[in-house]
Amino acid sequence: MCDGAFQGSGAAALESVSGAKEFREVSAGHITDSFSGVADYLVKTSNGSDPDLGRTLCEFRATGKDSGPAAELRFALALTDDGTPTGPAAVSTRRATAYDFTRFASASDTSGRITFACTPSAISDAGVVQQGYVTTTLRTDPFRSGDSAARREAAMRMAYSASVKMANELGCFKESKLPKTLGKLTPLPVSGK
Repeated sequence: MCDGAFQGSGAAALESVSGAKEFREVSAGHITDSFSGVADYLVKTSNGSDPDLGRTLCEFRATGKDSGPAAELRFALALTDDGTPTGPAAVSTRRATAYDFTRFASASDTSGRITFACTPSAISDAGVVQQGYVTTTLRTDPFRSGDSAARREAAMRMAYSASVKMANELGCFKESKLPKTLGKLTPLPVSGK
């Protein structure tokens, strides 16, 4: 499912947060069903890329659920001239928990989002002096098993698994500074806001 986006702890997290063991993908015109297809799309459209846009890799539901919202996994690539990462540095709030394994990693009860440094070789080899940042967004709102902290950790593990696969697909895993394994997640403290 989702071109193998969820491996190891990401697959276990999907089962825990969904309460299901089998899933089916939902077909739609805005979906590219392979990591290589999404990577190609991101590179081709990188000149006007916006972190809130991008490309959907997949939408999926637990088997037997034929209505309601589908979970969704999408990626975006943004380039900056000055090397400033897109997205704010992570800070936990009551609505979202931030984690400390990368610059921006945050999860709510219904989603996980990770932004990591990634300048695809097709862009860096062209001699363009720009820094790339990929954002992985996983919407999990149909899945509600477990308490809030468990759902947030599960969303982060799934988003991490997909991020590692995309970083490898784009050839920027080393640049991403994502850990080779996620291990124990440490939530950042909630800010006073």
